[in-house]
Amino acid sequence: MRKYLFSLLQKAGFRDEEAQLYLALLKVKKATLMQLHVQTKMSHTTTYRMIHRLIDRGLIEQIPLNKKQSVYKSLPLSALMSSIEKEKSRMQKLQSSLKKFDYLLPYMDLDDTKPSSGSSVDVYEGIDAFHEEYLKLPELGHDEFLAIGSSDSFWQASNASIDSPLERSFVSRRLKNNVYSRSMMVASNDAEQIASNDAKEKRTTKMKEKLPVMTNMLMMSGNQVSHFVCDADFPHVIVMRDPELVAIHKNYFEALWKL
Repeated sequence: MRKYLFSLLQKAGFRDEEAQLYLALLKVKKATLMQLHVQTKMSHTTTYRMIHRLIDRGLIEQIPLNKKQSVYKSLPLSALMSSIEKEKSRMQKLQSSLKKFDYLLPYMDLDDTKPSSGSSVDVYEGIDAFHEEYLKLPELGHDEFLAIGSSDSFWQASNASIDSPLERSFVSRRLKNNVYSRSMMVASNDAEQIASNDAKEKRTTKMKEKLPVMTNMLMMSGNQVSHFVCDADFPHVIVMRDPELVAIHKNYFEALWKL
């Protein structure tokens, strides 16, 4: 059993000395630094360093005996399991982000010596960029704005709503520039509210139970496609200006619109 648990700890990213010390403490329940040094036959420095790595992992509790000495107590693996769950969630988000970029790779300018802004594909991170890129769309010089996706997800990620200053400013800019709007929204109460204002806001909204974009928002205006990735913890916008990419997205939108 010891070898099996040791191998599991290694797979969880533990150093050999770290796993060895945890198992030694797990066996004796409590021990001082000196006792662990004797038990594991590691140097004082290594023993001290591994103890504090395990404290950081939440697998050892330090109990002061006096001003100079402490006893260390082994804790259950629940903290490790919790950290693995968080890492799993982080890696799933990373996987999702990489997947979105995969088809964009042929269009990306990877030359660091050139300014990124205005290239074929740009990425802008954070809620401020989320707002700024949204408000730019009505002023890109064309008379039609297209959108597809989840309005609920967009509002959650942008910390706004249909009645917020952000949206009222967007609509005002669109109307000022005489830009008509067509939108395909994932069906929801919010989407119905948007559709109820279609006539006065020069817009046509279609609601569908299923769309290719179910949790984000894809917006097209002029010669630009803006993919708003609606992750409340990491909102970001992928802006595509490559003519071929823009044409692919717009043609796909038109095909869906006719269904």
